[in-house]
Amino acid sequence: MKKYPCLFTGLRLEKVDDEWYLTLVVGKESKKGEASGVVGVDIGMKSMVVTSEGVFAGEISDKIRTRVEKSKEKFARKQKLNACLKKKGKQPVGLTDKRVESHVRNEAGRAINRMIRSLPANSAVAVERLNVKDMRFKSREMNRWLRASQLGFIHDRLKFKLDDAGIRYRSVQPAYSSQQCLACGYVYAGNRADQAHFCCKKCGFTANADFNASRNLAKRFGDDELNKCSFKEVKSILEQRFKAGLPVDRSATAGLELEGKTSQSALSTQIPMSINVY
Repeated sequence: MKKYPCLFTGLRLEKVDDEWYLTLVVGKESKKGEASGVVGVDIGMKSMVVTSEGVFAGEISDKIRTRVEKSKEKFARKQKLNACLKKKGKQPVGLTDKRVESHVRNEAGRAINRMIRSLPANSAVAVERLNVKDMRFKSREMNRWLRASQLGFIHDRLKFKLDDAGIRYRSVQPAYSSQQCLACGYVYAGNRADQAHFCCKKCGFTANADFNASRNLAKRFGDDELNKCSFKEVKSILEQRFKAGLPVDRSATAGLELEGKTSQSALSTQIPMSINVY
């Protein structure tokens, strides 16, 4: 009763994979204090959440990797079965592997809890503004990994947990955050050779790819210009800043006033050039 003074404020009925779910909405007071710094959080397909403080939480285990590989055969069989059921006018079966989904979601919950416990006191969080529905890879295998990674669930769960903990956050523009060099600002697809490694082709800066992205997200917390523009406009803005030699390193807490209060101190933007996180 004390945790949720208003036990019922609404409900939502939705159908997922031929099953109906009823969601009850409860009310809770959440007082968010002032923030003196910003932590960027990158949501990924290798490590579930990576922070700009160097915390890596959650991982798709080898067991899940093996099961995802096997699921393609099961998926094909279900598609054939649904074709037969459709001809007979019967209800099709769901195509989702619920065991994999349930395991990943449980791991995601533990990862988010660990990440929140690791946040420095009085920190705000920069959360990437994901649109998972529009995310596609050329490889079918990578698309299977994308579905198994549950990025949309992790994104929504992260925001819920931050609200529940009374931590300020802002959704920021994520476009090219994984391709932009943290050190010099150079944007190039070849900077990220694979899911794990980042190496700038311009200045040679190297780091874990997700860590590099999380630091860029933290810097975008107060970057109103990027956060207001569309995905297609981001690259040209970043290229113009790089060419001008004047990257916009605004105060990392410049956007806190959007959440109600203005921070009194700024996060240092000094970047150690020798960072190597693997």
